[in-house]
Amino acid sequence: MGLLKVLLVVFLISWITPVFCQESLRKNNAVLYDPLFWKDDLKLSNIQCQRIRDINAEFFQQVITLTKIENRSAVSQKTAKLLSDRSEKIWNTFQPRQKKRWKKLWEIES
Repeated sequence: MGLLKVLLVVFLISWITPVFCQESLRKNNAVLYDPLFWKDDLKLSNIQCQRIRDINAEFFQQVITLTKIENRSAVSQKTAKLLSDRSEKIWNTFQPRQKKRWKKLWEIES
């Protein structure tokens, strides 16, 4: 996927994903940001990093597909669901100790 498409998708997600979705995810230990930025802090293995890359690629591809076939309001709702699903998949990639670290990082970032 080209850099321009990725940037467009990131822009669309930030523009169309409702704030209430982010707030509800925050309360459920959600992973709204890409944990690969904190790879060293979380002590992610190479296998976990690849799994997270795969999850992100799948998410972005699904959003790109949505933007081609849906109207803006449908894209917003469906993107919120995709974001929640992405968060859950990444959360399940973490080991228990990494989940604790993520919560601490999240508290610092919030």
